[in-house]
Amino acid sequence: MLHSFDADMAARYGIAEAVLIQHLAFWIGKNMDAGRHDHDGRTWTYNTVKGFADLYPYLSEKQVRRVLDKLESEGVVVTGNYNKSGMDRTLWYAFADDFAHLPKRANASDQTGNSIRPNGQMHSTTRANAFAHTGRPIPDRNPDGSTQMETTDPLPADAGTADGGGGAAVVKVDATPYAEIIDHLNDLCGTGYRPTSKKTQTLIRARIAEGYTVDDFRTVHRKKAREWLGTDRAQYLRPETLYSPKFESYLHAPEPTQPAASRHSVDADPNANFQRLASAGLRGITS
Repeated sequence: MLHSFDADMAARYGIAEAVLIQHLAFWIGKNMDAGRHDHDGRTWTYNTVKGFADLYPYLSEKQVRRVLDKLESEGVVVTGNYNKSGMDRTLWYAFADDFAHLPKRANASDQTGNSIRPNGQMHSTTRANAFAHTGRPIPDRNPDGSTQMETTDPLPADAGTADGGGGAAVVKVDATPYAEIIDHLNDLCGTGYRPTSKKTQTLIRARIAEGYTVDDFRTVHRKKAREWLGTDRAQYLRPETLYSPKFESYLHAPEPTQPAASRHSVDADPNANFQRLASAGLRGITS
């Protein structure tokens, strides 16, 4: 999948911060146009840390929390709690009054739902979508766990994205977490595979398209390493095998009861095993 963010925001606050600013800008703009989630003179959107991390698999919950705390401390967003249940701790987010990216409510002089960019250009809130190349908005996770999802028309070619002209710069990135997955495999198995390999990337994208997560890749790495390291099957601890269509069977296979090296150590030195067994037999006879 491809996510997008505002290059000016990335230069000022950081890439992860720019991604979440883009997300908030889209949903706050949508809520402004729909006249909903207005509280204390602001328009809000809400999500949980886990909800953000699920939407952006290259950001851990810890990273999401750090980014949101930074945006609040630097005066980009303010937080609140307008949940119906007093026990619901889901945070709500609105842009701070003096933040230049604050979406502008549609009025008599501006019926387009535009938002003001840092360089003074006007930018449609529908373009503040992290899936700008498809025109599909990001789903916002509701406090009850359901998904808020609205559709928009596909963007025209000149909507200001990286593949068109006009508007403020928006950079498209391939957000697939290749490095995170391959680094875990290499660290666990002592291998040196490259996350930039086109074949490896194709396999990873195929599995992610089927709904598997980074944690699923980690589970496969752990299970097969425990089963194959120290055996002649260690050579198959490689992306080509692990991320093949057999990925599901590897993922849901039972946990190995003990490391491969321990299971096979009995056969490692036949002479030593014979001596040990013979000694045990003699002790049994004399005891």
